[in-house]
Formats: sequence, C-alpha cells, structure tokens
Amino acid sequence: VMAGANFLGVLPKGGVFHSTDGRIWHRSVFSVPDYGRVDSMLWTGSRLVALTGAKLHTSADGITWNSVSLAGSLDVKALIQTETRVLAFSYGNPGCFTSVTGEIWTPLDPPLDDSGMIFTTSATNGSRVLIGGSNGNLLFSEDNGGAWKSSSSGLKGAIHAIRWFADKWVVAGADGGVSSSPDGVRWTPQSSGILAELYSEHCHGGLWVAGGSVKNGPDFEQ
Repeated sequence: VMAGANFLGVLPKGGVFHSTDGRIWHRSVFSVPDYGRVDSMLWTGSRLVALTGAKLHTSADGITWNSVSLAGSLDVKALIQTETRVLAFSYGNPGCFTSVTGEIWTPLDPPLDDSGMIFTTSATNGSRVLIGGSNGNLLFSEDNGGAWKSSSSGLKGAIHAIRWFADKWVVAGADGGVSSSPDGVRWTPQSSGILAELYSEHCHGGLWVAGGSVKNGPDFEQ
C-alpha cells in the first residue's frame, strides 16, 4: 500500500512496516487486538484505514496509528472503498458507517428486512455496493452507499462471499449455495453439487472456484 511518500507492508499477524525507498523497512507503532491480525488496509487519499481483527485504526503516515470508535457498533465485519467514500460494516445498530477521509465516520441506516438480516459480507465494483446477509438476502446501493435497496439471491442460508468479475456478480454461502447476477438485482440460483459452507470464491480464465468447509459427522473437514 502507498501512503503518501511511504510504502506500507502488512504481515498476517499484525506486523506493519513502513519504508521510504522500498529497501529499508521500519516497524510501525501499531498495537492491534485479536492476536494482531490485520484483515485489510486502504488509502483514502489523505489517511490509511486498517481493519484489525474487529476494530478500525487510522494513520496519516503509516507510522503512528490511532484507534477509531464507532458509536453503537460492536465488531467491524468488513471495510470497502467505493469511488467517493469508505464503508465500514459491523454487527450492532447502526450496522454501517461511512467516511470520506477515514477521520470522521457517519452512521448510515441501510434498510433491514423483517427477519432482521445480519450483515455477513460485502463487495463493490466501484460504483455499486452489495451487502450479503444471514438469510440469503442482499442490500445494494447504486450511489456508493448513499441510498439502499433490497434484493434476494434465491439462497436460503447465509451469504459468505460476494465477488464481481467479468461483468457478473456471484455470491456463495451456506449449504453449497451459489447464485449469479448481471446487476445485483436479478439473481439466478445454481447448484454447486456439494453441501458445504462456501466462504470464498475466485475467478481465473473463466473458471470460478469456491472453497469452504464440509461437515462430515461430528467434525468439519477443510
């Protein structure tokens, strides 16, 4: 990640390093919870925002970091960047916050359906934002998170993964559920052929691959 004139490098267990030339690296002052896991990091143009475990931290230079408190929020689930803002999704009420620079965060209120959908994952293709839920339903925004509408993926269980690739949205989730859409509104459920909790997906060369865990008796096999 580039942060102004500094290079930023992140290790899975919380090691954050900065460098001015890419050759000599120094460890940043960055104490994070949840065993030091850094899940994602982005640059807003003036500030770095990092999701660490379930909390947010910000930095102007990548060297000194400050924690961010989101009012009413429990754990931050996802952090994504659109063309105009950064969105942080969390458990709790409200479940979504927005910021332009990463310094000031404003709560948003995406509509929840009657079943009380819990946000599970999110993704963006730059202009449209999708949020997956615990009941197979989705919320989508066409103005970078300003206004929200709901749609149904056709899946019965939780959505664990969302990806945009080759002009197509694909979601994957509980019980091997997979569904695709050209616009995030109209969805076509498909069968993966396995009863698994699908937590990730990727596309390469026209081939979609999904991974997760399969329940076999009392244990789970990866």
